[in-house]
Order: sequence, then structure tokens, then C-alpha cells
Amino acid sequence: MFVENLTRGDHQHIVDQLKRTSTQDEPTEGGKKKTKRRHGSQLSDNGTPAKRPKQVKVSTYFDKVVDGVSSDWDDLARKLNFTENQIKVIAEMRPDQNRRCREMLWTWRNRDGQAATLQALKKALINIKQKHLAERLEDSSDSSESSDD
Repeated sequence: MFVENLTRGDHQHIVDQLKRTSTQDEPTEGGKKKTKRRHGSQLSDNGTPAKRPKQVKVSTYFDKVVDGVSSDWDDLARKLNFTENQIKVIAEMRPDQNRRCREMLWTWRNRDGQAATLQALKKALINIKQKHLAERLEDSSDSSESSDD
């Protein structure tokens, strides 16, 4: 859509630049060039889309976390790299511990994106002495295979 809008005006040089930078030609054996995408899906050596490891939808575990640690939500937030100021803002924004915990978890997930994994959440839980909850999350992780994105 963006490129189509640009071609309507006198912006062909921008369109050309976008096309040049959206792919990258790499020389291969035999002198042939292989085009790889810079962004988006990764390609394997044979040019087919590379398979990513299955990712679980971390937000499906938020209810269990809220039920298990909402009174310690601020300790969990610190382990998930929230600043004291961010913790204070969440505390002022939400009236009770459960809502604070849920707000912190969604903020973490939105802030960290694909780095906000079940593994990272379990590690943080273990670091606040909630190993039993981390193990409960692990027990149910086999049933969820979709990504949050």
C-alpha cells in the first residue's frame, strides 16, 4: 500500500530505494545470486522458509500467575526488569494486587515482544521463590503451541 501510494506521485526514487533495500542479493557457489529477505521470515540455506521452534502463547498463563503471586507482583516485576518508577505507576493505576499483577504481565509481554517467553516468566518466578508455580506452568505448556504474535 505504501509503495503504491508513492508511485502515484513524483516519488519513484523512494520506491526504487525501498525495493533495493527490502531484499539482499548474496553470491553463492557457482556465481549465482540468491535473494534473502532482510526482514520477515528467515530462509534456510536451500531457500525454503526456516522452521522456528514452537512457541507457546505466554499470555495463556497469566491467570495462573495472577492467582499464584499477585501479592508479590512487584517482586516479579523487578525480576522482569521493571524500574521502580514503572512499578509505582502500575501501583497507582490499578486498585488491587490482582489487577496490578495482570497489568504488569501485559506490559511486560507488550514491551518485550518475542522475548517475553514462558521460559523467561518461569525463570523470574523461580527467582522470587515461586518454583512450584513455575513447575505448574511447565506442566501445562505442552497443550499450547501458538505464538502470542
